[in-house]
Amino acid sequence: MERLPDTTFDCVVTEYDLPATTGVDLTAKVRGVVPGLPVVLAPESGSEAIASEAISAGVSEYVPTEGGASRVEYLTRAVETVVEARQLRGDRQRLLDAIESADGGIAILDDDGHYEYVNETYSDLFGYEPEELVGEHKDLVYPDSDSFDDLIPAVRDRGQLRREGLGLRADGTTFPVQYTVSTTAAGGFVCTCRDVSDRQRRQAALERKSSLLDSLFDQIPAHLYIKDTEGRHLRVSKYFMERDMVDLSALAIEQYDREHIIGKTDREIYDNEHSQEASADDMQVIESGEPILNREEWIPGEDVWNLTSKVPWRGEDGDIRGIIGISQRITEQKQIERELERKNERLAEFANVLSHDLRNPLQTARGRIEILQGRYDDEQLEVVDRAHERMASMIDDILLLARDGKETNTPEPIDLATVIRECWDHVATDDTEIIVETDRTINADRSRLKRLFENLVSNAVAHGGPVVTVGDLEDGGFYFEDDGHGIPHDEREAVFEAGRSGADESTGFGLSIVEQIAELHGWTIDLTDSNDGGARFEFRNVDSMLA
Repeated sequence: MERLPDTTFDCVVTEYDLPATTGVDLTAKVRGVVPGLPVVLAPESGSEAIASEAISAGVSEYVPTEGGASRVEYLTRAVETVVEARQLRGDRQRLLDAIESADGGIAILDDDGHYEYVNETYSDLFGYEPEELVGEHKDLVYPDSDSFDDLIPAVRDRGQLRREGLGLRADGTTFPVQYTVSTTAAGGFVCTCRDVSDRQRRQAALERKSSLLDSLFDQIPAHLYIKDTEGRHLRVSKYFMERDMVDLSALAIEQYDREHIIGKTDREIYDNEHSQEASADDMQVIESGEPILNREEWIPGEDVWNLTSKVPWRGEDGDIRGIIGISQRITEQKQIERELERKNERLAEFANVLSHDLRNPLQTARGRIEILQGRYDDEQLEVVDRAHERMASMIDDILLLARDGKETNTPEPIDLATVIRECWDHVATDDTEIIVETDRTINADRSRLKRLFENLVSNAVAHGGPVVTVGDLEDGGFYFEDDGHGIPHDEREAVFEAGRSGADESTGFGLSIVEQIAELHGWTIDLTDSNDGGARFEFRNVDSMLA
């Protein structure tokens, strides 16, 4: 008993009559220290009373030692039996503990397909208690699977067979399962099972995403591509190539073929200056992690223009795995831009010629009118003089519109109220009144700002009411409004068109020039109703400060 706590024993053999106790009492003490340790009781002379007491005490074996030489054989056999039995119980218990702690469902079936054992995970999958499945046939939970008799030959031949199908729960619902049937060395079969609902949902989601991605790469009207960190193409859309292979040579078609492109860099596909620049851009995005957005690229060999953007392609861990890029053909837009530039240049040249050729004779005519007005007091001369003034104003307006902002723009801090009053005194009449409710200073080109307000004042005098108000907007801009009849909603866009006018004395360019000057300053302009129902012009994105 002193050695028992610190020493490993396979078995205890004891007589019944001991100096201070009995073998039965010793058994109880031993089991109190090492539960399950085999104890063989071997009395010198047995009796029914001792045998009954031994059985009640739970001794492992009872072997009376009378019998001469044969008692050694009996005792040896008893010891071997109880030790082996204990080892088997331990192995079985460890195996059962492992099976019960396993994540997956595990079951043992006999040769006919009936359950001999199931762990809790297995029974929980199908909504049963373990004891409810023991003795049942596997078809109870796999009603749609192959019959057990059909499975057995394949399992015995291969040692293992894996299937997917539907599992039937106790409540009648079904779910997708994957099960494996294996043979055992001792006979019978082991069946493992797991619910694959989540896996199938993930797979279905991945298939949907893959289908969408395939559709995107096949239908997007642009050159969309993914490259790895070496700049090699991993995926390429086909619209770009189908659209641009129409007029290409056989060599070029091969170079643009999607199968030819995959796995290669731009320089490996088509080694020219543009490909070298594109490869350099790829490496810049990959190494810096910064995107390249809306870069215009001209490809000399094909005489085409692209608008290209490239962004880093990052994995879930945030590391850069390559780039995602998109290029769109903008050749037609560039051609239109060049044509517009040429037209604008010709228009500006025409306006300069028109200004020079008209101003000289107009100045001569105005000089003659001044002489005649000094000689004669005739109202008709005033009519002619006003016509000359209108012609001069039209020439200035045409020249400003034709130059389209090419004149020098020199912003400076300008007191808004001062400029407004100067323009009002120059343009307005005694029949109108202005209310200035601003003390704001803005950064603007002085000559252009004066032209903007002169045109607004002229428009208000011609079309508005007797009172004009100029004030501040909360976001830093300003407004100009009158108390006239306003402008109908369906005409508000048209009033900014050049040449449109509703007054006889107007050139028709005033509000168009107002819009152009606002755009040249980077301002936005909105036409709405004033509080009195007149026209209200609101200017925003104005670089301004309060005085």
